[in-house]
Amino acid sequence: MATVLSFNLLSQDIEALTQRAAFFFQNKNYSAALETFGKLEKLMPNDAGVLAKMGICYFETNRTKEAEIFLYRSFQANGEPPPFAYLYLGKLDHSRFDFEKAAQHYKNYLRKTPPSNPLHAFVKDEIRRCANGIRLRRKKGSAKVANMGSPVNSESDDFRPLPSPNYSGLLYFTSDRTSPTGQRGFYYDVYFTEKNEDTWSAPQPLSAAVNTFQNEAALGFDEAGGRLYFFRGNTFFYGQILVDTFQEDRSNANVQHRVFKSPMLTEEGDCDPCFFNDTTLFFSSRRPGGFGGFDIYKATFGYDGWSEPENLGPAINSGYDERAPFLTRDGLVLYFSTNDARRSIGGLDILKSNFLFGTKKWAVPENMGMPINSAADDAYFVLSDDGASGWFSSSRKTGFGKRDLYFVEFDLWKK
Repeated sequence: MATVLSFNLLSQDIEALTQRAAFFFQNKNYSAALETFGKLEKLMPNDAGVLAKMGICYFETNRTKEAEIFLYRSFQANGEPPPFAYLYLGKLDHSRFDFEKAAQHYKNYLRKTPPSNPLHAFVKDEIRRCANGIRLRRKKGSAKVANMGSPVNSESDDFRPLPSPNYSGLLYFTSDRTSPTGQRGFYYDVYFTEKNEDTWSAPQPLSAAVNTFQNEAALGFDEAGGRLYFFRGNTFFYGQILVDTFQEDRSNANVQHRVFKSPMLTEEGDCDPCFFNDTTLFFSSRRPGGFGGFDIYKATFGYDGWSEPENLGPAINSGYDERAPFLTRDGLVLYFSTNDARRSIGGLDILKSNFLFGTKKWAVPENMGMPINSAADDAYFVLSDDGASGWFSSSRKTGFGKRDLYFVEFDLWKK
C-alpha cells in the first residue's frame, strides 16, 4: 500500500512539474522553465524530452556550453531524441560559426520532420545562410568588434546605439533594464553613457520629460544636434515620433512634446527612421506595394512638404526584412540590416551599399562579413563622423542578455 501511495505521489509531482515547465517554456520564460525542468530531471534523469528542453533553455539564456551538454545527453537517453534537438544543435553550431556542422544538423531536422512542418522553410533558409557564412569566412575582415561590456550592457535588452552629434563620448541607447532607482523594466526607456578615457560610465536614464510608463526609444538628431527625435508608444509598432529640444522642464513628466509629422505611418508599423540633413528621411515599412516583409523607403522634404515615400527598389529590398537604415554623413553610403537568405549568414546582417552617380541608384549591397555579423540579429549600425568606428546591437550568444551594444573599429588602411 505504501509503495502504491509513493508511486502516486511521484506521478502527481511529475505531472505538476511537467505542466509548470510547459507553461514557462511556451511563454519563453526560459529561466523559470530551466529551474522547473531541473527538478523534473532529478525525477526523470534519462528522459530525452526533458534533457533536450533543458538544452534549449540554456541556449536561450546564452549558456551555450551547458546547452551542448544537455542536447547531446538527449541523444544518449531513453527513447528517440525529439527533432528540435537537431534544430537547436544546428543553432548552437551556427552561433559558433561552424557552418558545416550547423547545416548538417539542420538537414537532420528536416529528415526527422514531415514536409508540412511550418519550420521547414525557415530551416532551409538557415542552410542557405550557412552556405553564405562558408563563403564569407574566406573574406579577410578589416574590423575589430568588442562587446561594450558591463555596466553598459545588462541581462536585459540593450539596443539602438545613438552617438551624440555635439558631445564626443556621449552615447544614447534604449533598454528595458531595471532603472537605478529600482523601477522594474517593464517598458523600454532611453539611457545614456559617457566615455571617460577608456571606460564607459554606468548608464543613466533620461529624465521624466522623455521616459514615461510607455515605451521610449531614441531615434536620431536634427542637423544641429539641438533636437532629439524619439519614439513613444505602447508597442514599438504603434506610437508617435516626438521632438525633445532639451529646453523642456526635465522633471515634468507631462511635457507636451511636438509630434514629428512625416510620411511615416508609425500607427501602422513604420519604424527605424534615419534622419539626414533635416531634408531626407529613410525608414522601414511593411506597407502594401513592397517586395515583402519590411522594405526601406525614402522621402524628401521640399517647399511642398514631404514627398511620397519611394521604395528603394530590388537592389536593396527583398521578400525578407530590410531594417534599420543608416546614411553616412556624406550621403553616399547606406547601411542597413536584412535577413534575406541570399545575403545573410544568420538572422539580420548588416550590409552596405554605395550610391552610384552614373545611374542615380544604389549598388548591390555587400555583406560586412565577420566579426560584425553573426548567426544572430545584428542591426542598428551607426558610423562615427570620421568613419573609423561605429556601434551596433546584436543578440549573439556571447552577450550578456537579449541584445547587447557593440563597438566596431575599422582598419581604414586594410584592403
